[in-house]
Formats: sequence, C-alpha cells, structure tokens
Amino acid sequence: MPPLSWDVLEVVATDSLVADTGAGVGSTFVRSPDGYAFAVRNSAAEAVVPNILMAEEEVRSLIASGTLLATPKWPAKRRHVVLVKSADFSRACARVRHVSTLAWTRSPSGLDMAYVLVEDSNAWQQQCARDMLRWARKRLRGRPPQVTLKEVEEVLLEALCVCDRRSPRERELYILLGVLLGELAPERWPAVAESATLQMPGLDRATLEKEVSILRVELFETTSRVDALRARTAHGDRSLLGVGAPRKGEPPREEAA
Repeated sequence: MPPLSWDVLEVVATDSLVADTGAGVGSTFVRSPDGYAFAVRNSAAEAVVPNILMAEEEVRSLIASGTLLATPKWPAKRRHVVLVKSADFSRACARVRHVSTLAWTRSPSGLDMAYVLVEDSNAWQQQCARDMLRWARKRLRGRPPQVTLKEVEEVLLEALCVCDRRSPRERELYILLGVLLGELAPERWPAVAESATLQMPGLDRATLEKEVSILRVELFETTSRVDALRARTAHGDRSLLGVGAPRKGEPPREEAA
C-alpha cells in the first residue's frame, strides 16, 4: 500500500499499556479508507506509510480482549499523539487541583483521552509532575499523620509515570519518596533507593541518602521548630521573635508601668 495522506485516516484505537501505568502517550492506530487499520510509526512524517495491516474484525477482537483500547473517532493529524489517563491518575490530578487546558474526552473504554500536538502532550505531562511534586512537598511538612502519608504516596507514584527520565524532577521525586517511606514503610525504601540509583546516572546511594536526610530536616524538624515558635508567640512569649528584646550591648529594658 502506498503512503497515505493524513486527511483520509481516522484514529480508532491505542494500546492498553499506558492505562496500566497511570498516564502517557499510547500508540496511535488509524483506519484507512478501505477499512484496514495499522499503527502510526512516525507522527511527524508528511505522509503515513502503512505497515502491518489489520482487518476491522481483528481490531474489534483486540479491543474486546483488552489488548487495544477504542478511542473516540478523531480525524488523524500530523504531529499528534493519543494521551491516556487512568482513573487513578485522574483522581491524583483532582487531589492536587491540577487544571488542564487540553480537550479530554471520555473514551468508549471509560478512560479519559485526548488527541493533541506532541509538544502539548509533553507540556501537560511536565505540568502534572510539577503540580504533584509541589503538592507532595507541602503535605509532607511537619510530619503528617499516616492517612496523609498514604495519600502522598499515591500521588508520587502517579507522578513517576509523567516525570522526564533522568531529569532533576525525577531526582526530586525519589528524594521525596525517601522522606515519605522513612515514615510510612522504611522496609520498602532500600528497593526504591536501588531503583533510583539505577535510573539516575551519577547518583550513588550515599548521595541519595544524604539528600533525603537534608530534605527530612527541612520538612520535619525545621517546620516543627517554626510551628512551636508560632504557638509560643501566640501565647504572648514575644521575646522568641526578638520583639522588645534589648540590642546587643544595651542594658535590659524595664517594662512600662
């Protein structure tokens, strides 16, 4: 079959792997005018070169078995990809109050999907990761209760699937996981730490543990001291903030009668 123009193709399905990992870009399967479907190998190409052709009955069978996911019937477009959000990922987005400007559609499979430009897909994934990590950092301040720690873990695990690999943001995510698991499930941290050092070139275990310890002090101990200071100040102990205290070299001040 010769190369086909984008405007004669229709998006009909994507693979189900993304739905199992949280969110991300799935393969785009399109249908040609003669009824055959195939996967798009290069969304940036000027024309689409058909590869392995599947009859319509085969596509329906793969959708029924869960290997493929049916998509809304979108006109195929150059430089566009299919974004998929699992139900868990959608809940995490709602929890951190992430606001998306993409046009999401509930697919026949019950998942949220969008057909967007490649650059818009990348920007959305990084925005999600940034919002989730910012929310997690705030929730970890002051050593929160177990129920909050579990919520933070759920959000961080969803963020893992949209972080750029080997990026500073992924490094920050693993450090946050180190702080979290130190409180929630210390026995699970060694396996996660090993995965982090394998994923992040140049990050050894000693450096990772040091960065986790530094963040733990920042989030737990420093915050606790500030909270204690605020509490004591609220009860009238203004000297903790230096209010009314004599300057260096001055004699103690007498209270006004």
